[in-house]
Amino acid sequence: MIKKYLLALSFIAFHFLVFSQSVIYITTLGAGTKDGSSWLNAFDGSSIQSAINTVSHNGGGSLWIAQGTYKPNQDSSGNTDTSLKRSFTFNLRANVAIYGGFAGTETVINQRLKSDLNADGKIEGWEFTNSTVLSGDLDGDGTYANNTYHILSDMVDNTPNLLIDGLTIQDGAANGANYDSYVVFGGGIFAKNTTITRCIFQHNTAIRSGGGIFITNNASVDSCFVTNNFCNEFGGAIAINEVGTVKNSLILSNDGGNLGGIICNAGGTVISCNIANNKRGGVYLNGGGLVVGCNVFNNSNQGVLNFKGTILSTTIANNETGIHQTAYLGTVFNSLIADYDTLPSVVNSFQYNMAYRTDNKCNNIKAKSIDDFRFVKPTSFTGLASTIQIPELLSANWSLGVTSPAINAGMPDVSYLGLPAKDIKGNDRIKDSIIDMGANEFTSIQYITPKGNGLLTRKDWANAYSQDSLATA
Repeated sequence: MIKKYLLALSFIAFHFLVFSQSVIYITTLGAGTKDGSSWLNAFDGSSIQSAINTVSHNGGGSLWIAQGTYKPNQDSSGNTDTSLKRSFTFNLRANVAIYGGFAGTETVINQRLKSDLNADGKIEGWEFTNSTVLSGDLDGDGTYANNTYHILSDMVDNTPNLLIDGLTIQDGAANGANYDSYVVFGGGIFAKNTTITRCIFQHNTAIRSGGGIFITNNASVDSCFVTNNFCNEFGGAIAINEVGTVKNSLILSNDGGNLGGIICNAGGTVISCNIANNKRGGVYLNGGGLVVGCNVFNNSNQGVLNFKGTILSTTIANNETGIHQTAYLGTVFNSLIADYDTLPSVVNSFQYNMAYRTDNKCNNIKAKSIDDFRFVKPTSFTGLASTIQIPELLSANWSLGVTSPAINAGMPDVSYLGLPAKDIKGNDRIKDSIIDMGANEFTSIQYITPKGNGLLTRKDWANAYSQDSLATA
């Protein structure tokens, strides 16, 4: 009774202190008065859920969480009984934005520093110098045996204005005993409404679906890095259930008993993503779903398993098999495809080593080898990368070379397809009035130096194409 009374007083004090504050500051140990009003008076890491609850109750606001590792300490009902710790989660509430990636001195959100953490020559949206980690490894023993089922959870329909940004989410384990409950989906996050941006999901696991991420309803993923997650069945990286969007993200080196990458189950959309090096497949369109403007490459098994889904303006190359089209169902438009192991419904695409349709209505181009695509810098191998091949995988460039027959060879009218205005690299999707095939629109202005620079994308002088490569393109 006394404990409950003290907790109630603590909550009242917390409520009073943060009332009408727009930002709550949190560090691992806290500071000063620990009232959350500034970095000098930051709450400590054990107060994250209390901060979420109070900010939501007061009409909304933001949590700024400094670098360090944080772990949930209560379940979605506020129960702190450690005998039930596997149900502990950071429970997301309405009108709350949670930001990570802070050093603990910033005064505006765009002061968060970024750096090229994986040394691939690019600074991606998720590469924050100061890492804010939300971990499900409650015991710190490096195993999944007692880890939380979901590090973050959002399970109430139509909850508005949920955002997480700049966090690293790791070591969640949705491997509960009840096969038909939430506890077997979404080890990193189970989300119905959350907008997930510029986050890293790694080393999470689930039994049924969505080792790293499980989204449905209004949830979305944008500009995230999803890597080294696992699921016993489908979607080691991400599961989209009926509705949800994943875009502008890197889905790399995930694993699954049946599919390591992304599953779109009866719907969902994947836009402008690089999907590579996933075991047992890159994407599964299961009873629907849409893949548009993506590079799908160097996955084992198939790049895309397509059952009643649609693939638009996508590049699928150097997978063990490009596409497996189940029972001839599903459609492909305006894409570059290497390897197709069943007769497809393919329209206006460039393809090789597959059951090729010759009817003129499809307006397809047949290639003799992947070299005919004239990519700028494709990988030199098929299937998964070895350890020494990872740098080559990360630096691959699937843009079209200057003599590629896929340039201006796309569909004359794509207005009804609903394509994004920009391609996967941010270039205008249509140049010279006709769209190109594949995910990467050819850039008409070419920057060329004798030996080339940077990433050889030709987009600017810092990444100029080489004169030597031009001669063989």
